[in-house]
Amino acid sequence: MIPSTYFLRAILLFTMLSFNTATKADTLELGTGDWCPISCDPITEDGKKGYIVDILIAIFKKNGHQINENYHPFNRNIKLARNGLLDMLAGVYKADVPDFNFSDSPQGLVVDTFYTKTSTNWQFTDIKSLRTAGSIAVISGYAYGGGNSNFKAFLATHPQQVSEIFGDKHLEKRINLIIKGRVDTFIETKQVAQYHLMKMGVNNQVRAAGSFKKIIPVYVAFSPALPLSKAQQYKNNLTQGIIELRQSGELALILNKYGIQDGVY
Repeated sequence: MIPSTYFLRAILLFTMLSFNTATKADTLELGTGDWCPISCDPITEDGKKGYIVDILIAIFKKNGHQINENYHPFNRNIKLARNGLLDMLAGVYKADVPDFNFSDSPQGLVVDTFYTKTSTNWQFTDIKSLRTAGSIAVISGYAYGGGNSNFKAFLATHPQQVSEIFGDKHLEKRINLIIKGRVDTFIETKQVAQYHLMKMGVNNQVRAAGSFKKIIPVYVAFSPALPLSKAQQYKNNLTQGIIELRQSGELALILNKYGIQDGVY
């Protein structure tokens, strides 16, 4: 007969192992980055994580999952997710990662806009107008304009005009490059650019200079390394969760924190 103390220890050990296994299984690794207010670095944004990240945390918590946020540069997040080290990415275009599994509905609608110094007269009207834009700062790996093939071709055939930016804080880098006159224009999602220009207090020094006509949906993207059954489960959680957050009023509270209006889901 097993002594009661050993029996109790065995039960305790089994319970701890079961708890750890369940906890690990219920933790989703999320790739997020410097794209505030869509996804934010809470260290530099007074605790704000971005409205898509907040939505994901609220929904998956209610479904018994914990979200572990991984803040990396854009290209690194994609690589980690493609290799199965991240389960999902917060806020990407389908053209960015066409091999990923996307949420059923977008979590945002955005438009890519060109920015220049306030003192300049250049205006984007079409791809041909880029010939007189001067130097253009772009982020490595981004599918601008939702994968605008004409813009991509222009960058490829006019490398002398392209200034490619890598790493973290890429928007702040581009804004500072514009102000210092080291580049002539950059392209960025309008709501993201406006958020940072206001935050940096330089919205009077940098102006919007025309946008692509295409409105682009922004999605949560699930890693292609996830089993399809798991990806579908998470997609269903997200779809139903948005409905419940809207009905409860919690969605409006999340969006209001970032100055975003509902109606883009």
